[in-house]
Formats: sequence, C-alpha cells, structure tokens
Amino acid sequence: MIVKNHKRFLFLIILFLIVLNALYLLSFHLMVKKDGLISSSYKQFLLENTTSPRLIIESGSNAKYGIDSGLMSEALNISTINIADNAGVALRYKLLRVESYAKAGDIVLLPLEWQYYSRDGLTSIFTDTIFRPHHYYYKHLSFIEKIKLAYQIPFSSLKKRVEYLLSHKKEDNNPFVEFTRFKEFTQRHHDGDRGDVQERHNKTAKKLDNYGIESCYDYVFLTQLERGFVISDTFKENVKIIKRLQKKGIKVLFTWASVTGEDCYSIKHHKEIEKFSKEVRSFLTQNGIAIVGDVYDSEFSKEYMYNTFYHLQYRAKIVRTKRLIERINASPYRVWFSKSKNILQNFSESATLVPNKARLKPSVPSFKKLSKLVNKNIVNSINKSRVLFLSGWYNKESWGRWSMGDSSYLLLFVPTDKIGKELKLKIVARVYGENRAVPIYMDNRLLGTFDLKGEHIIKLPPIDRNIVELKFSYSNVLSPSEIEPNSTDMRRIKLGVEELNIIE
Repeated sequence: MIVKNHKRFLFLIILFLIVLNALYLLSFHLMVKKDGLISSSYKQFLLENTTSPRLIIESGSNAKYGIDSGLMSEALNISTINIADNAGVALRYKLLRVESYAKAGDIVLLPLEWQYYSRDGLTSIFTDTIFRPHHYYYKHLSFIEKIKLAYQIPFSSLKKRVEYLLSHKKEDNNPFVEFTRFKEFTQRHHDGDRGDVQERHNKTAKKLDNYGIESCYDYVFLTQLERGFVISDTFKENVKIIKRLQKKGIKVLFTWASVTGEDCYSIKHHKEIEKFSKEVRSFLTQNGIAIVGDVYDSEFSKEYMYNTFYHLQYRAKIVRTKRLIERINASPYRVWFSKSKNILQNFSESATLVPNKARLKPSVPSFKKLSKLVNKNIVNSINKSRVLFLSGWYNKESWGRWSMGDSSYLLLFVPTDKIGKELKLKIVARVYGENRAVPIYMDNRLLGTFDLKGEHIIKLPPIDRNIVELKFSYSNVLSPSEIEPNSTDMRRIKLGVEELNIIE
C-alpha cells in the first residue's frame, strides 16, 4: 500500500512539473509581442520581402553606422539590405534568423563586433528586448529553439515584461495599422532606405554612449579583457550554423567592425590585436569561411566618432564602405558578385517591393478619412484571409464585392512556411455582363488568362517572399445602368468576388 502511495505521489509530482513547465512556456510565448502579416520592424520587413540574390549585412550597430548599402549595391551589382541592429543580440539568434529567410544565391556579410568572438551566454540587452522590440528573433525559431530560449531568460527580464504589459495598452495590429505600415515601409524602400542609419551625421554627438568608458580599446575589447583573447565555445557553435547556411548555397563573408579612436589598435596593444585577429582569421579559414580586409581598413580617428566608439559619422561611413568594396574587388570572392545575374534582380525588386504608389493610396481627399476607407476596403479579417484589397474595388457587400473599372489590385500574404512551395488560389466569383477571360498579373508579370465565373483553383508558381501583388485586368466593363433599362446603378463592374483565399 505504501509503495502504491509513493508511486502515486511521484506520478503527481511529475505531472505537476510537466503542467507547470507547460504553463511557463505558454506564458512566455504569449508575452512575446506578436506582429500581424506586416512586421513592425522595417529591417525584418526587408529580410522577408526582398527577393534573392541579395547581399545581407548582419552584425551589431557598427554596420548600420559604418556601411552604406546603396554604395555596396551599386558597386557590386547586387541588391543590398542592412539588417544589423545591436551587438547585445546573441549571434546565434542572428544567424538562425538569417537561416530562416536567406536563400541560395544570397551573400551574408558579417562585420562582427569584437565581443562576438569571445562572449559566452546572453546579455541583458537581449533578454530584456526579446519580448519587444527584438521579438522578431523569436517568431521564426523552431519549437525546440523556442523552448531553449525560454529557459535562458532570467526572472528579471520576465518581471520587466510583465510590468510593461500591466502598464500599457494592448499592442494593436488591426488591418488599418497593417495597411499604413505597409505603405510606410514600401515608401521607405522606394526612397532608398535599405536599413542603414539614414541621418548624415558629420559631427560628434553632444551626448556620448560609451557607458563612461573613455578608451576605445577598453570599450571594443571589454569582453576580451574580462575573458581573455580567446575564441569562445559559443562562437565555435555558431560556426556550425554558418556551415548550414553554406550547405544551402548561401555564401558567408566576414570582415572587421568599424571603430573610431586613436587607441583602438594602438601601439601599446598592437601585438595583442595582431595576434588575436590572426587567430580569428585562421579559425574561420580552417572552417572554410571567407574573410576580407584587415582590422585597419575600418579604423578611424576619434574625430570621426558619432556617439560611441563603434559608430562612424557619415563621411567616415562612405570612406569605410569604399575601402570594403575595394577589398572585395581585390579578393577571390569578387566572383560571388556577378553583374549579369543581378540585372534581373534589380528590376524585379523594383517591380515587386514597390508597387505603383497610386495603387496603395486610396482616392481620398485627406488622411482623416483613410481609417474609415481602409476598414471598408479590407475583405474579412486580414489575418484570416491573408488578402488585402487595394485600389480597383467597390465597398464590401454582404455577399462579397465588385471590381471597379478596368483593373483591380490586391496583395497576397504568403505564410513563411509556404515560401518556395507551389500554392493555389481559390476564387469564387460572379461576372457581370459578357463573360470574358480575365488576365491576371503577379508582380507585373502575366500569370495567365482565366475564366473566373463560378469556383476555380488557380495554381501559383513558387513564391520566394511573403508579399506578392496581383492585378486583374478586365475588358468590356459596363455599369448596370447601361445594360438594364430600369437600373440607376452607375458603377462600372465586372468581377464579383465572393471568396478569395490561398490554399495548399
């Protein structure tokens, strides 16, 4: 009897622990900020929605202040995006994010800050921001990786997130927010913003962000001074992810971080830096990973510092970028940047990510009316239908909606796990007047001509991004008042959409 009781007690303890852990993981998951179909991060939006091949720049903030994507793109003939943010973010999660979105033909440039080579564990900067604003590092992780991360977050970070949630209103991702965010991001891309810092700082900031550290050497080598000038086990583990990227056909290229200060690599520490940089280069080379340049290519005097030893002023950013381009052109890796293969890419990106602005701007006299109009112009819930109707559609009715005029535009939102796979578009529609086949264009390229009356399944070619634009083109469009003698309806209608969804 005692044995049975012990077994039952042990079973209940195990069950309790399982339930407790499940509740913790669920709570953790719910505390992470959720985006809708359009990421709240512009850099994440670029990563998800620009087409390959691309040059993807990833590291801490030295890269967003120290490398100009426009110059890189023009000189190397490849679409370039800069997704670098903060050096406090663990390299593992940066690489896992790249692994989720990069494709064969992409090139990943890693101008890593020095702490990445020797740091173990997670920083408070990362554990405090994984809930927001760096929540996008969490969303693409596998189930197992999410569990691993959840158990690495300290109680202090959880406490801060709970306090934030209790003191702030619920974060809103309604269709209007998504629509305006998409407009903002596509406009930024159209204006040439590829994720770099856009301000042209050419003077040192009044307020420095060096945590009271006055020496560049002490600042950029803080981790090494604490742990020694050694390559950490964490970095060695991260190299395994890099090798997985290479197996997928993604090329990886290292270079050195931008620094500003006379004593960064001074004579006093010259031999120490030379020795460690050679060890890093040797380790990467032995693992089949490319690296270009030397540490002095990206070193600038203190007069070029913006607000910290890792942040260059704009004039130094341009010089640093040109030096990097020269190093790449003089290296064996220049062949990675083939001009011919990227001409089509540059055209495709322009046509894909930046639809005609007139299509995205509803015909309204003022911004005040935009919210009301957008709510009318969205079919069902955007998060359920994954379809956003743009221009060329009349207001929604109980059964669906009619097309407006000679053409209509909409956006399809492709789930990340369906990218690269063949998808199908289910459409249930009615046709007013003479039934004629309708040409459908996907990102300005003819998908085909279809009879859309009734229920149809249209096969879509594999799509390599999250957002695509469809255009429906009509002929012989008339209003009911032109066909029916007693009708006063003057709307020019042709296609009546009752249902429209992406299916597997």
